[in-house]
Amino acid sequence: MCQCFGRKKDPNQQTLLNHNKQQTEITLSRRHSPNKSKKTRKTITPTTSPKLVDSEEISASKSSAKLLSSPSAMKTTDLTEIFNLPDKDSIDKIVQSNGFVLEDKLGSGTYAIVYRARRQADNLMLACKIMELMNKSRKANLSAKNELFILERINHPHIVKLYKHFMVDVEQCRYVYIFMQLAEGKSLSVFMRKLKSSLPEDECKRLFAQIASGVGHVHEKGIAHRDLKMGNILMDRNNNALIADFGLSRVTYRPSKGGTQMSNKFCGTVPYMAPEILLAKKYTVEYDPFVADVWALGVILYCIVNRGYPFVNNDNLLDQQIEYKVKYSNRISFNPEPQLTDLLTRLLNPNVVNRITTKKLLVHPWIINQVNEINRNIRKANELRESSTSEQSHTRSICNQSTSRKHTSYSSSMSSK
Repeated sequence: MCQCFGRKKDPNQQTLLNHNKQQTEITLSRRHSPNKSKKTRKTITPTTSPKLVDSEEISASKSSAKLLSSPSAMKTTDLTEIFNLPDKDSIDKIVQSNGFVLEDKLGSGTYAIVYRARRQADNLMLACKIMELMNKSRKANLSAKNELFILERINHPHIVKLYKHFMVDVEQCRYVYIFMQLAEGKSLSVFMRKLKSSLPEDECKRLFAQIASGVGHVHEKGIAHRDLKMGNILMDRNNNALIADFGLSRVTYRPSKGGTQMSNKFCGTVPYMAPEILLAKKYTVEYDPFVADVWALGVILYCIVNRGYPFVNNDNLLDQQIEYKVKYSNRISFNPEPQLTDLLTRLLNPNVVNRITTKKLLVHPWIINQVNEINRNIRKANELRESSTSEQSHTRSICNQSTSRKHTSYSSSMSSK
């Protein structure tokens, strides 16, 4: 059963206590109640061995380059430039002095407003995200630092590109300006709603491979997105996917702290939340944010194929997730391959130990050809960039040598005189 995009209800979460024959052992501890001074622990005992940490995911993360620090350990001035102004009237001048002009408003959310912006040097159109940090609170400031820290460290063709950022302090407020790639095609959810019929399977593969490749890059950097959803996937003018909105993202893999940092935060958007996150609302449950991201990818893939959600967002959402069997909408335009069913089953596995890892996802038979093509394009782009940089360095070297010879010749002629 699938639910169409757009419905929003806050589910009253249930536990796994009555549905856990095939579930991983999860140790839960109830939150403090008024009549108890100590936490009482409730254990679910299934047939599989207890582990929430995916050792393969950790080993895969260890093999890649990791962040050297975290935003909480850095000063704001180490991350971005801060301008102190007497009043708001001066903000436009600061924006222009940094080479940009703000144009029409594109949209707004709880924490930010997005404007269309023009880079004055070449008239390139960008998106400018402006966040207002009231009273410059420590929590809000750390959140902004976190997003800037992460955006600076990711670079992938299917993630929105960062161009520039700075902060402006005016009286008791701090404004964060982030200039990013403009995705002119709206979000993936809007794109899907506007379709008159479902996408062909090859197009589903292409889009999902782009998203999975982008998430794989983020995970390689030791970062979990934590709010993957259709609304945070933007489309460019050629209908290519771009992952956006890293406001809830965190540096999750930290070698200095022993590896993957587990979380107990009820974080994300409900229809895309993994069962272990739903449990975190009622119990003190720790989960692996990387593995929770993979579940969200499963929901996104289902939405791309079926143009609706795999679960109805109501009081028994957790029950639906645990008992889930892959079913397809009668609106899809193709006969699903067994490989697609296998991938959805692995992505939407409520057992965190058996859920597919990001590393294995990127070599799954259903999307491996599309992922390989993305990787080839990335390599070609890197080679062209390195070649261009090398040519520029060579040209500068020749110019410097020529200037040096002219200077030497001039000095010699002056000496002879």
